[in-house]
Amino acid sequence: MESSPLDYVAQACMDLTEAMEAAGSEADRDSLIISHIKKVWAVVPPVEDFKKNLEWVNVSEPISLAQHCSDKIVILDFWTYCCINCYHVLPDLAYIEKLHKVESGLVVIGVHCAKFNNEKDSANILSAVQRYDIHHPVVNDAESAVWDALGIRCWPTLLILGPGNKPLFVLTGEGHRNELVWFVGAAQRHFGSKISNASLPTAPTKHLKPKSPDMLLFPTKVALNPFYKGRPEEPFLAISDSGNHRVLITDCSGVILRIIGGPEPGFKDGKCSEALFNCPTGVCWLLGSVLAVCDTNNHALRALHLDEGSVEVLAGSGQQAQHKDLG
Repeated sequence: MESSPLDYVAQACMDLTEAMEAAGSEADRDSLIISHIKKVWAVVPPVEDFKKNLEWVNVSEPISLAQHCSDKIVILDFWTYCCINCYHVLPDLAYIEKLHKVESGLVVIGVHCAKFNNEKDSANILSAVQRYDIHHPVVNDAESAVWDALGIRCWPTLLILGPGNKPLFVLTGEGHRNELVWFVGAAQRHFGSKISNASLPTAPTKHLKPKSPDMLLFPTKVALNPFYKGRPEEPFLAISDSGNHRVLITDCSGVILRIIGGPEPGFKDGKCSEALFNCPTGVCWLLGSVLAVCDTNNHALRALHLDEGSVEVLAGSGQQAQHKDLG
């Protein structure tokens, strides 16, 4: 396989990461990052702009690197919606987007590169964007033209560009939040006045959203209560309404008896009326009035005690464990 300019940047990033781990202070780390920027800036050409015929999500017009992003720090997130590692990167992107708004000079663009043919459909990508609550622009690189042109080789890959659309950093895989924060912060400080505070033509797409708060949004699991005794007031079904961050309990005719959680994500135990979930998925009855819930984005297993009207954590801290953790 031929090497690309990004291979040079990627190798330089590996060397930089090793040096940063040995750095004695934040100032030393910033100095290393800025030295890295100057080194790769001198030898790596700018990336090509997006083709004109690509389909976009969350924009009012297609984004152009040359027109909209040449004076920004840009994170290109190469992902596909079936990839769990890509899914794990999304909270890191949301975190960096809160730290640095578009108006402060940071642009995040998802470049969706399908692994399977059904993932090339823009309607499916739109559905995934809404299911995963992605607010930044996403382009459908259905034929992997951008992927191939840049020599990207794995999902997920984060490519960080500086002004002039020059590659600065490459991160592959998940678990790089700290490096992402360090790189973007140092790059913004280094380029300073060269960074523009102009906005982008973003417009979150909403036409797949339910028209009523009573409607389900990306429900994922249904569990029939095996302890049901036939009394109408007993819980019969549990439904994980994942997109609304809640769990619904119904009787045998479908009438909703309880709503726990929603509509916004959170991580809170206590009374059922106050408890919060973040994309609950799997549900399983442990007893006739006790439901176990896989609270996916909180990386926790929760228990609903319907008789007591309370929610508690069975396992999990609310944070994803690191790969080398044993617990």
